[in-house]
Amino acid sequence: MADSVAPIAARLDRMDKKLDDVVEALNVLAKVEERQAHHKESMAQLREWVQGHEDRLSTVERWLVEQKVKVGVGERLFWVLVSVGLAGLNIVR
Repeated sequence: MADSVAPIAARLDRMDKKLDDVVEALNVLAKVEERQAHHKESMAQLREWVQGHEDRLSTVERWLVEQKVKVGVGERLFWVLVSVGLAGLNIVR
């Protein structure tokens, strides 16, 4: 009877080992899922951060376009006044 129990005990030991491997794999899988959830949260925060910078950049771009128009008008006005002033000097002579 001891001879018939030995193969069964060996088989049960192998099954126990395989169950231990499955439990270890499930633990690793749980850790991976936890990391994925953390990375997903981090990506959402990064998206919000990048969107905020894109909004600020768009605001600065609009402001620069407005300033470019104002500077262009001011520069033209300056040159008109310089031209009028030089023309006035030539008339006086």
